[in-house]
Amino acid sequence: MRFTPTILLSLGLAACGGGGGDGDSPPASQSPPPAPNQSVGGIWEGTDLDGEAVIGLVTEAGAFHFIDPYGQGFGTATVTGSQVSASYTYVADLGTTLVDGSTGASCTLTGTVVERVSLTVNTLCTTTGGTTGQNTAALSFNALYHRDATLATIAGNFNDYGDVLNINSGGVLFEQDADDGCILNGQITVVNAAYNAYLVQFTVSNCNANYAALNATSWTGIATLDNTTSPEELVFGVVGNITFSGVVGTYSLIGVAPRI
Repeated sequence: MRFTPTILLSLGLAACGGGGGDGDSPPASQSPPPAPNQSVGGIWEGTDLDGEAVIGLVTEAGAFHFIDPYGQGFGTATVTGSQVSASYTYVADLGTTLVDGSTGASCTLTGTVVERVSLTVNTLCTTTGGTTGQNTAALSFNALYHRDATLATIAGNFNDYGDVLNINSGGVLFEQDADDGCILNGQITVVNAAYNAYLVQFTVSNCNANYAALNATSWTGIATLDNTTSPEELVFGVVGNITFSGVVGTYSLIGVAPRI
C-alpha cells in the first residue's frame, strides 16, 4: 500500500420544492473529508525506554527494518491518518539470542507519525519461548532520506569489516571473506529514486567448515547511504534463515561499511 493522501469527494444533491415552491431546499450538511494518510517513509533515529539507540529504515510503501543493539524488527506498516500499526517479526543478531534463549519474537506495533518530522511507536513482543515484553521508542526524521537514490550513486567499493564489498554500476553485489571463504552474490535495487533507500538481497556460498551453516542462505533487507560522514557509509540491515542442528531460525545482520 502506498501512503498517498486519500481524498473522498461527497456530492450533496439538493431536493427541489413542490409545485410553486420558493426554491431549492438547502443542501444536506456534509462531513469533512478524512485527514490524508501521513507517510511513514524515512530514516528515523532515536532511543527506546531503556535509552538504547534505534534506527528505522522505512520505505514509502511502509516496508521497514528497525535496528537496535540486539537485532532488528522487520515487516510492513500501515497508516490511517497519523496512526501507525504493524504486525512484524523481531530477530536476534547472528550468533546471539534474546533474553530467554530464543532467537525471535512475534510483535505488534502501534504509534503515531508526523510526516517527515517524528515517529513514536509502542511495541509488544512475545518470543518463541513465551516471554512477553513491551517497549516504546521516540524517533526523529533524518533529512538524509531526501537524498536521491541511483545505482550510480551507490556503486563502488566499501570496507565491510576488513573485506571489500563491491557494488557495480548495475547494482550487482559481490564480496568474499578472506578468513572464512564465504562469498556473497546479490543485487542492490532502487526503491524510489526520490528517496535514499535501497533493497538488498544476496546469497552466501563457499564458506569453510566452521561457517558451513551459512552456505545456501539468502538474505534480504534495506540499505541507505550516509554522506554526512567522511568517507560516506553504506548502512544496512538484512535478515536470513539459517539451519542450526536441524532447526531453522531467522537472524539479523547489521552493517556499516565506509566507502573505500
